[in-house]
Amino acid sequence: DIAFFDETKTGEILSRISSDCGVIKDGLSTNISMFIRTFIVIIATLLICLYISVKLTLITLGGIIPIVFCAVFYSIKVRVLAKAVQDKKAILGNISTESIGNIRTVKAFSNERREVVLFKKTNEEVYQLGRVMAIWAGGFSFFSAVSMNGAIALVMYEGSKQVEEGNITVGAISAFLLYML
Repeated sequence: DIAFFDETKTGEILSRISSDCGVIKDGLSTNISMFIRTFIVIIATLLICLYISVKLTLITLGGIIPIVFCAVFYSIKVRVLAKAVQDKKAILGNISTESIGNIRTVKAFSNERREVVLFKKTNEEVYQLGRVMAIWAGGFSFFSAVSMNGAIALVMYEGSKQVEEGNITVGAISAFLLYML
């Protein structure tokens, strides 16, 4: 619709096109093959761990399942933040494009300070959104590490109890931990 082009500035459209092309390229090449490979490895590892010890596998899944649920929530939050960052970067690119492209008009009306203030304000908004994304990433990483390390500690504790009871060998626990990792 022509109204879209009236409302959306050229710099913003070009920035979005550039970003979208990179996202599509990554999605079609790297991400799909990584997903398939990782899925196969996870299924194979899960089957091997179940073969070694069902109880230890359930303990491990008790540490992994909360991470999966948090990852879904985290990915939604990051997607919203990433879109906001991209929108602000498009505005930033548009401010730069228009200021530089119309430098004679900007200088003629002595609007350099206004353009710099506008650029700084938008740049600060991009920074703040990036900061929020970094906080979310750090929180998710912390939760994942605590959850996985807690699962490993529980597996080692339960495994040592099972060794004492003669239900499993030390070698089986070692193999389980290696597959788990």
